[in-house]
Amino acid sequence: MSGPFVSKIDTLRPAFGPRVKFAQVSLPDMPFANWADVVFSTATFHWILDHERLFQRLHAALRPGGRLAVLEIPKMDEGLLRPFARFHFTQVVPRLGRLISGHRSAYTYLPLSVDHFMTPREFTAHLVGLGFEVTEVRMLMFGTVAMHVARKPLLGEPRAAR
Repeated sequence: MSGPFVSKIDTLRPAFGPRVKFAQVSLPDMPFANWADVVFSTATFHWILDHERLFQRLHAALRPGGRLAVLEIPKMDEGLLRPFARFHFTQVVPRLGRLISGHRSAYTYLPLSVDHFMTPREFTAHLVGLGFEVTEVRMLMFGTVAMHVARKPLLGEPRAAR
C-alpha cells in the first residue's frame, strides 16, 4: 500500500479489529509465509518487472485455501478490438492526462508498463504453473481490464486439472 492508503488504513484500523492485519512491503521481497487469507490488488502488478518472484512470494504468503484476487490492465490478446484499444490507450489516455494534469508526460508511461505484463491467458497459465487454482477469470471494459481470482490449494489437496 502506498503512503496515503496506509494513513487511511490507520484511521480505519479500529473498525477492523485484531483479526485484520495490514502490511506495507516490497512485494517481490515479501517476507511472509502462510500469513494471509486474502491478497488483492488493483492495477498494481504491471508495475513490477519480476513477475515470477512476485507471484512465488504471493503464493508463499497465502495460507492453504487462501485467495488471490487481481484486477489488472493486461497486455491485450490479439483480436478485433485490440487496435482500437491500443490507439485509445497510447494516444487518447496520455492526451487526456496531459490536458487534465497540465503535465506533458502524464500517463505516457502507462502503456509501456502494461506491455510488460501478461495477456489474460498467459497470466492464468502462469498462476496455474505456480500452484494456484484459478477459479475465475472475467474480462471487463471491452477486454481492457481482467479480473483473476485464484486459490492456493489446501495441504494434500490434488491440483485441479486445467
